[in-house]
Amino acid sequence: MLVSVKGANHYGVTDAQNPAGAQPDPSPQATGQDTAIRASARWTGMFLRTALGDRWAAAWLYGVGDTVDGNVTVTYVR
Repeated sequence: MLVSVKGANHYGVTDAQNPAGAQPDPSPQATGQDTAIRASARWTGMFLRTALGDRWAAAWLYGVGDTVDGNVTVTYVR
């Protein structure tokens, strides 16, 4: 599974775009920082809960998550 946050760049999961001391990302971010962080956290959390045996999280992750979360694009490879 590949989950891509729409409009996020390399720094989409950090608290700031192009933090001091880091090389700037050449791709401007088209989505808000809060949106990118929330989407990343939601999908990471559901993945970890699924790995720990949570059946509801697995149903969300593999069933409806990409339908109800318009902030991501999900690619499944089985």
